[in-house]
Amino acid sequence: MLRYTLSCAVSNVFYFALYWSLLGITTSVGTCVFLAYAASVSWQHALHRVIVYGRSLTLDRQYASELAATYAAYSLSFVLNPLIASA
Repeated sequence: MLRYTLSCAVSNVFYFALYWSLLGITTSVGTCVFLAYAASVSWQHALHRVIVYGRSLTLDRQYASELAATYAAYSLSFVLNPLIASA
């Protein structure tokens, strides 16, 4: 549980650092959230893989398929969240 918490904390620091940096460039909060979130998926996946599961970051087919599945799940939740919340 400690490794998972550490992984999430580091990932959130990266996310908010990118978000605030982008916010200084553009005034669109939605754009900042989208770009920071889209970027954070890859480093969050990498941090979980290394810190939580102790796996290497070897860029192989398994890693690429895991990352693609993660993007698919996050993308689906990102699209469905407003629809479910407004219902």
